[in-house]
Amino acid sequence: MTWLKRHEAPIAAAIIMAVLVAGWLLMPRLMHLVSGGGPLVGVAVAIAFMLAFFAVLWLRARRQQRRDGATDGGD
Repeated sequence: MTWLKRHEAPIAAAIIMAVLVAGWLLMPRLMHLVSGGGPLVGVAVAIAFMLAFFAVLWLRARRQQRRDGATDGGD
């Protein structure tokens, strides 16, 4: 087993956390930039940020399920 295979989960978690923290730190500046568009644009940006976060987690879980040979089960 290679070093990367043994440490794949912590590396992925560190990358996800780094992106999350970067987005969290940039959010005030981003909100200030879009504030001219009105409150709905600000809400749309915040929702897009949260959806992107959950999409990353969902894609990671899907990849792990496929790697482990598990199926979704549907219902």
